[in-house]
This record gives sequence, structure tokens and C-alpha cells, in this order.
Amino acid sequence: MSKSADKVLLFVLVALISAAVVGGILDAVQNGSEESQHLLAKGAPAPAFTAIRHADKQPVKSEDLKGKVVVLDFWGTWCGPCRAEAPVVRNLANAYASQGVVVLAMNSDGTGDGPESPEEVQQFLDAAKLADYPVVYPQRSALADFKVESFPTLYVIGRDGKVAFRDVGEVSERRLREAIDAALKG
Repeated sequence: MSKSADKVLLFVLVALISAAVVGGILDAVQNGSEESQHLLAKGAPAPAFTAIRHADKQPVKSEDLKGKVVVLDFWGTWCGPCRAEAPVVRNLANAYASQGVVVLAMNSDGTGDGPESPEEVQQFLDAAKLADYPVVYPQRSALADFKVESFPTLYVIGRDGKVAFRDVGEVSERRLREAIDAALKG
């Protein structure tokens, strides 16, 4: 082959490799990180759950939330990224409440054995000045049912009761806002 043919071939190979890398990045952004791949699939029906609200000790049942957009934030006070994400989740809960969006901060102790004690949670809420953070204590099976393996794990459930968005790790306000807006339109 001539030198110019070698250069063309090299250029084509570099272009193909670059396209594959960019495609993989775009796929990860659209479909979630590799960590989120173990979660419930987008479009899958959300499992039924029951939780107890921290603020008033009243039950919250998924069946009572049908027709609403629901944000589930699985978190714990011991989790650094969860603590950083909590004000974002709380602010969006307040911002979208008038549109019928329900945000639930699904507290966990991180072992899969259930939530932290209400006293531990209250100490965190007081120290972080998050009195209106919508904390609930889910039944023990919620972590397994939602395939939560690391924290924070966040789901947005559409009005149709199906997973519209899911992610693992601290989510940005912009990304969560986009997910909620999309679920409201869908």
C-alpha cells in the first residue's frame, strides 16, 4: 500500500474507534451508569411498598400514590453522598409538591436489615437543618425489591407506576429535575 492509503486507513480506524467510545459514553449518559445497570429496568413496573413517615409516623403505601410521579431516594445518614444529595432532594420535593410529585427519602441502615433508628435520623436532620426532608422508613423488603445495592439509589416512578428514571450515586439537581419533568410529561 502507498503511504497515502496507509494514512486513510489509519484515519478510518481512528474515526471508528472514536465513534465507538463516544457512543459508549452517550449510552451511559442516556441509560445510567454501569452501577445503575443492576437496578430495575426503565419501563419496569415499580414494586409495591409500604413505609412509615418520620414526621408523623403515618403509613405511606405505594397503592395510595397511583397516578402521581414518585421519587424514591434510598439513603442513610452514614452515607457521605447521601448527605450531600439530601438538600437537593428536599428542595425538589418542595418545588414539585404543587405539581403532585411525591418525594420519599427511603432511609436505610446500609446493611439491608432496615432503616436507622428515628433518633439517629432526627440528629442528622437537626444538624443538617433539614427539618422538612421527607424521610420514611420502608419495610425491610424494599431494598431487595428495588434492587438497591449501594447508596444513594434514586428512582423516579411515572404516573403509570413504571420506572421512568434510576440512578446510583449522588445525582445533580439538573439531572433529577430533567427526570421529574420528563415523568410529568409522560
